[in-house]
Amino acid sequence: MREKIKTLASDTFVYGFFSVVSRFLTFLLTPLYSNYLTLDEVGDVTYIFSIIAFLNIIDNIGLESAFFRFYKKDDLLLSKKAFSNSYLPIVFS
Repeated sequence: MREKIKTLASDTFVYGFFSVVSRFLTFLLTPLYSNYLTLDEVGDVTYIFSIIAFLNIIDNIGLESAFFRFYKKDDLLLSKKAFSNSYLPIVFS
C-alpha cells in the first residue's frame, strides 16, 4: 500500500509540475504582452492560444497519460493493448 502511495505521489508531481509551470509562465508573460504588443496583436495572441487549447483537448483527450501509466515494458501483450486503446482513438478523431 505504501508503494502505491509513493507511485501516486510521484506521478501526481510529474504531471502537476508542468501544468503549474506553464500557468506560471503565462502569468509572468502577461505584463510583457501588455507592454510590447498593441491591442490588436494581443487579440491575435489570445485567439491563437484559444485555438491551441481547443486543439489540445481534441488531440490527446488525456489518453497519452493513461498510456504511460499502464505501459509495461516486460509484458508485451499488455503494452500492445495499452498502445491500441490509447492511441488509435486519437488517430481516428
